[in-house]
Parts: sequence; structure tokens; C-alpha cells
Amino acid sequence: LKQGIRLDPDTGNADLDTAIVARWADWSNDPAQCDVAKEHRLHKLAQLAARARIFAGDIFALPTTTGALQLVEGYRCKTPTKTTQNVVLGVLLDPTTRERKEFWFTKDDVGPMQSVQLVRDVQRYPARDASGNRQVFHIYDPKRYTQTRGVSALAPAFDAISMHGDIHFATLVKQQVAACITIFRNIHPDVAAGQWENLGAQVEEVMSDGGTRIIEELSPGLEIQGRPGETLQGFSPNIPSAEFYRHMMLVLTIISVNLGIPVQVMLLDPTATNFSGWRGAMDQAREGFRDFQDAMIEQFYRPVYLWKLRQWLLVDDTIRGLAAQADPLSLARHAWIPPCWPYIEPMKDAQADELIISAGLDTRRAVLGRRGLNIEEVDR
Repeated sequence: LKQGIRLDPDTGNADLDTAIVARWADWSNDPAQCDVAKEHRLHKLAQLAARARIFAGDIFALPTTTGALQLVEGYRCKTPTKTTQNVVLGVLLDPTTRERKEFWFTKDDVGPMQSVQLVRDVQRYPARDASGNRQVFHIYDPKRYTQTRGVSALAPAFDAISMHGDIHFATLVKQQVAACITIFRNIHPDVAAGQWENLGAQVEEVMSDGGTRIIEELSPGLEIQGRPGETLQGFSPNIPSAEFYRHMMLVLTIISVNLGIPVQVMLLDPTATNFSGWRGAMDQAREGFRDFQDAMIEQFYRPVYLWKLRQWLLVDDTIRGLAAQADPLSLARHAWIPPCWPYIEPMKDAQADELIISAGLDTRRAVLGRRGLNIEEVDR
């Protein structure tokens, strides 16, 4: 989503298409028009929604009468504890078809773990208007047909990540201790125990059984001089150990699998593989990227555009006048051109595109579209 997903209207009227593109660009690139908070342009709102879809599980976009969008974090969609209606995780469902009837959002920005008691504490938004048009745009990734809300992509990796945090902390503690201890003293059995002095300040600690023990404090840079009958042995452990790095890569691999991308791409690190391996990893990652782009188009860009088009047909004289000359059944027809990625091997990839077109395996429009290009712009 780096460069944004571009609109390509196809109403059958070239002048109308041009007017729509210009109006869309003016609206989507002006935070004062497209964001109720007047902070972000549409592309940034899409980025925030895409991030929330991955990490939080879902997010909502509300079209407002002012013509701007309002993003609502997923944790504000809650079910009051005292309602008896068929509300699942803040969504009122038809008891037979499970069609979404309403979305219930807290009026105040409450915490994710905070419950809501009364129905009057939520604002109820109808899912569709009287004409059947969506009024709440739900951006999420369902894994089951009857799934009502989204789940974080990292949910399967939570346990492994939390355990890795404990292991990482323990490794840091080991590193700190190793920085303090550089030498072990081995006392010969013939040497009396009382013949060597304390190394640091001593603290008396009371144990759970009521007894006491002496704790001798350590500090970096201790210098120890050997005595007769004493052997000094250096202490230089391998911290972190080789097992730590293997475990860390295992956790990162679990995370990358749940994100749907190879671990090399997630780390932005091709050093662990050769060129062919890196190309294979990028090809697999791009498949996931395209699926993600399709989902954002279906759940965010398309409903937002159709909402804005309905508004412009009412308030924009230019678009309304040109629309009167077009086929009414074609007014909403359009396509989206998602951004692409540069060729990994420019010469070979360009030759492959040329072969596909010349052999009639696909059209120039489709091939250019996969490259994030608009055929009319290229031809001009």
C-alpha cells in the first residue's frame, strides 16, 4: 500500500471518468475533506486500517454526513452485559441468517478490557441504509463463514512470543552477571577457609524459614589476587548461546507464518539465502500482498468510493450533468489499480511480459494492471 491504490472508473463516458478521477483525487488527498479529524489523507487512513486489520483484528470506518470518514478502533465495538438481544461482540445479528443489522460502539473511548453495562452507553449504527447501501465499513479477516469479528493475526503466536520475552530477559540477566564475574577462585582443601577476605559489601538476608544468610554484593571490575594454595580460573561464558539464536529464529518464523510472509522478507534480510531463494521468498510474499490488497479494496476502497459517488451525484453539478448522459447501469462500474513491485530481474521480467502479450496469453491492460500501471496513461 506504499503508493496507494488508484481508482480507474469505467462508466463508458470518458469525460465523466475524468471528472470522477479529478474529484476523487481532490477529496482523497485533502485531510480536511476525507478525515473527520482533519489529520490524514485517505491513503494514510487506509494504512492505519490495514495495520489494525493485522494486529488488532479489525477496525471500522464510518461515513459521515459531512463527507468525511471516521475510523473507530475495534475495541469500541462492545456488547452491553445487560442486553438480551442477539448481539455478538458488539454486532446485532439476524437470529436466522446472521446478517449484520447494527454495530454498537461505545460513546466514550473506553479501555479494551473495560466492559459496558447498559444499552444507553453505546451508539447504535445501522449496517445498511434503506436502499441497502453499507453505512459501516468493517475491515477484518474472517477465517470462518460465521465469524462476526476479526482476530489478530498474531493470536496463534502470543504464547511463543511471551515465552520468548521471558527467555530474553533471563539472557540479559545472565549477561549482567557474567559482566561482573570474571574469575572463579578454587581454594585448596589444605587452606583454611578464613584466610581470604570478602570481595564486596555484605548484606544479611532473612529467609522464609526465619534463618539468615549473608549475601556478598558484586560490582564490575573486581580485582582478585590469588593466595597460596589458590587457583584462579577465568569465567567467560558464551552469552547468548547458539541455542538462543535458533530459538529466536523459530519464534520469528512462527510470527512470519501467521503474517503470511517468508521470514526472510519479514526481516528484510536476504543474507541467509542466495538470489534464487530470495526471489522465491519474494514471489511467495507477493502472493500474500496481493490477497491483502484485494481484501482492502473489497472492504475499504470500494465501499468508500461508492459512498462518495452517490454523494457527488447529488451535490456535484459537473458529475451529475455528465452522469445524465451516461448509461445508469454503468455509473458504478470501476476498477482499482493496486501498486506493484519493481522487477527483480528487469530484463527477464520485461521479456516475460512481452511474450505473454504477443502470444495472446493475456491483454496489455491486464499485464500493465499487474504492474500497477494504467493503460491510458502508458499510451499517452
